[in-house]
Amino acid sequence: MSSYIKIFYSMSVFVSMILIIILLGSCEEEITPDVSLQDIEIVVDGHIEMGDGALPPYVILSHSLPYFGDLSQEELLKSNIKEAQVTVIYDQKTYPLDKICLNDLPDVLKAQLAKQLGIDPDQLDGVDYCFFSDLKGQIPITEGGKYDLTVETEGKTLTSTTTIPIGVPLDSLYYKEVPGAAPKYREMFVRLNPPEGEHFYRYFIGLGNSNPGQTSVRSTFSDKLFSNEALDFKLLKPVTRTSERRDPTVFFYQLGDTVTLKWSIIDKSHYRFWRTLEYNRQNQGPFSSYTRVETNIEGGIGIWGGYRSFVYRTIVQ
Repeated sequence: MSSYIKIFYSMSVFVSMILIIILLGSCEEEITPDVSLQDIEIVVDGHIEMGDGALPPYVILSHSLPYFGDLSQEELLKSNIKEAQVTVIYDQKTYPLDKICLNDLPDVLKAQLAKQLGIDPDQLDGVDYCFFSDLKGQIPITEGGKYDLTVETEGKTLTSTTTIPIGVPLDSLYYKEVPGAAPKYREMFVRLNPPEGEHFYRYFIGLGNSNPGQTSVRSTFSDKLFSNEALDFKLLKPVTRTSERRDPTVFFYQLGDTVTLKWSIIDKSHYRFWRTLEYNRQNQGPFSSYTRVETNIEGGIGIWGGYRSFVYRTIVQ
């Protein structure tokens, strides 16, 4: 049953998918887009993972939302696509994903889910939200494996391909005092000794007893400039509220904090999706430039991405 909670906990990613539908704009001239010409697209949020505490493969389907409109919980729920044939092909064998709906869950599990999502349990009563998953564990998950996704829904066929890269675990993890800050603050660093070639990384953080599900303003890295050399990365503490980012200390860890780090290796197209999405989030303001988010979904938008993950638990000292 815990697999249901883990998957819905990751539904915050689904909200991020909505940001893909930003229209091109200009700060030199006021433009009013013709929303009547805006196509409603199918959005895919799908992942397949190998590693400690890995989620079962899952795919969440939805419709894109209008540029001008309310981004409310009601609209997000209405955008959910519940009827589809979703399959994954690995090693020339096809594996259908099962449809799982919120209404099918026991009340106890719904209450636990509501707690994970930070909402009132009563708000889940009567909510019909569905996703597709391999909770039975039929799909073999292997390093270097190639996984083809096919989604058939509403008369359309969407396809994508991802891989689970060969793992590149951390060489070490350590903390440093922050120059000029109070003695209680620390910065987290990780050291890598990557093999030859370019590799792509994404990290997630959990504080206390929480799952490592939060990402920072920049959660992705590439070692392109450091192939076959030792290198160190600084990993920022995730901050969920934009208003808090004015205080630089919110990105620091504190002495005694319990931190769970999930360090994931991803392929290039998966990296480009998150990198362009994060750049778009950060690059805001009247004089900023638009960055088109790179999707790897043919026939729709979104992401079908593989992870090779390692989990590290530490106490800040």
